[in-house]
Amino acid sequence: MGSKVILKKFIDPPLDWDRNLLDAYKETNFCQSVVFSRIWNKVYNSIPLFFEVTYKNKLFGFLQISHTIPENLSVIKKIIGLNKGWIEWLDGPILLNNPYNTLDLLLKEIDNYCAQKKINLIKCNGFAHTSKYANDLKIMQVFLKNGYTVSKWATYLVDLTLDENELWANLKKTARKMVKKSNSLAVKVNKVNTFEELLDKFHKSYCETESFYGRLKKSDWIAKVQWEEDIDNNYHYYYAETQDGQVVGTLGMYIFNGVATEISSCLTPYAYENEIPAQDILHWVMFLEAKKMGCHTFDLAGINPNPTNEKERGIRRFKEKWNGQYIEYYTYKKTHGLLKIYTIIMGLIQTKNIKARNND
Repeated sequence: MGSKVILKKFIDPPLDWDRNLLDAYKETNFCQSVVFSRIWNKVYNSIPLFFEVTYKNKLFGFLQISHTIPENLSVIKKIIGLNKGWIEWLDGPILLNNPYNTLDLLLKEIDNYCAQKKINLIKCNGFAHTSKYANDLKIMQVFLKNGYTVSKWATYLVDLTLDENELWANLKKTARKMVKKSNSLAVKVNKVNTFEELLDKFHKSYCETESFYGRLKKSDWIAKVQWEEDIDNNYHYYYAETQDGQVVGTLGMYIFNGVATEISSCLTPYAYENEIPAQDILHWVMFLEAKKMGCHTFDLAGINPNPTNEKERGIRRFKEKWNGQYIEYYTYKKTHGLLKIYTIIMGLIQTKNIKARNND
């Protein structure tokens, strides 16, 4: 194709990078933005790198990736080759012209960078869910040809172009019932307006819930970085509370190019024990909030298209009741050396454990 691939680091991203993202519309999302790269850089000690494919001064495709350099690795992770870090990205590449050749050039340039830096792991967490290439089989073939493995994931996209009455009528009966129950319990949804409110009402409740269920909680410092770097007001945080001020759920979203994507969802143990459907009222209110902000789509984030346990089945049941468009998309991974052998072994063990659980 005779195109020129340009690799640039975060300290010098193309001046029109975000403008090109906005012009690409549904082909990308927030995780390709310069703001996101700054947050990732501070939180995960990552180096953002920017690629562009041009032909005769015309932009054919572009991609931002992160080279994350870990700290305090375990001995086994050092042995299998993660001490040099890994490459990761989401919501891209953005392919504007000659998509399959453009993708091939980008993947080969990433391989060159990894060879120079002795990096053994590359992760593409998927194209933007609204992209026409998210589940394109020819795109998959390009990744396979370049040595990647493929996994399938899914989401639901709620159409916010409907008016409020149509949106309400389009929900499944169970969703409307739970929203009405929240209202009957006088559960109120509030938007976070200050950093102090974010920490006290949203972040604290989210982290306590994560810790209660044995999951890794997010530090106050990460919340501070996201708040301070959010110069374009992409992030929005909401929490549900009872009449006496008891927080019963949290839900955030980032907004970019007309798509609101949910993040940081939690239903507190108190809400679970007292059967308070906080997530239902949070989702309904946030659909309307995103709609007011000009969004055309609400992305309910990932679900397993083939649930392997009751938790995953429950997540799918909850998300499908909002009657969004079901979308499957592909994620890709490439490993080298001992890490590749380790990944194969762990995959076999995981498959064996899943089969054993299913047979119980």
